[in-house]
Amino acid sequence: LKDSADNFYHKIKFLPLNDKENIYLSFGGEARYEYVDFNNEDWGRLNIGHNNFFLQRYDVHADLHLGKNIRIFSQIRSALQNGRKNGSRGIDEDQLSIQNLFIDANLINREEHKFTVRLGRQELDYGSGRLISVREGPNVRLSFTGAKLMYSGKNISVDAFAMMADSINTGVFDNTMSKQLNLWGVYSKRIFPKAGNLDLYYIGIRRDESVFEAGTAKEKRHTIGGRFWKYGGGFIYNLEAAYQFGSFGDENIRAWTGSVDAVSYTHLRAHETS
Repeated sequence: LKDSADNFYHKIKFLPLNDKENIYLSFGGEARYEYVDFNNEDWGRLNIGHNNFFLQRYDVHADLHLGKNIRIFSQIRSALQNGRKNGSRGIDEDQLSIQNLFIDANLINREEHKFTVRLGRQELDYGSGRLISVREGPNVRLSFTGAKLMYSGKNISVDAFAMMADSINTGVFDNTMSKQLNLWGVYSKRIFPKAGNLDLYYIGIRRDESVFEAGTAKEKRHTIGGRFWKYGGGFIYNLEAAYQFGSFGDENIRAWTGSVDAVSYTHLRAHETS
């Protein structure tokens, strides 16, 4: 928007702070409204019956660019719930919170090679979202606090991260960090032109009090997986498999998963003759 017409929207999206216009601010926001209607959502255990309620989510952000290599991004979010009979679930309400507050530093910033360090509170979203996601469906999105290294080159990108999970509470600015490393990993993507994309990843998690049917115990889980996918017209597919190992209390974890999504689209074209 640097060379766009001068109007109110463009002014808040690109606000230069120096004569060279390489230091600038960008402001934005979002609002989401959702009406939810359940009938016997608890399968009759609490006899709630019909339960309808209203969800709202608002956020505003400021994005400060200090030249080509430094960026500071901040975002405040409010998630509200009104009318639910038995109160808010953990995914419904977080009255006011800092969703993102991070700094990016470009150590390499070339046309075909870029290496960035990101520090602070941030969102993570990888692959199909089965293992790490911002959790867009519920009213309250997830965020983490830590460090991420991001490299991107021609047809390849690699992220490495080490994070502390944030504990979400319903009040105002009351979310807290876990103060221990409990999410780490590496996620890579390789683009094969015309053929598709290959994701390879490793993810490690730690929980001191994981709850399963077998009980509550300390959990450390490692996941190694891959995903081959292609979106767009014609034949699209998403093939993913992962293997997990680790420990839950005194027991060993051994698990695997696989999924196949494939759709073929036929494009019909109309031709005109005169």
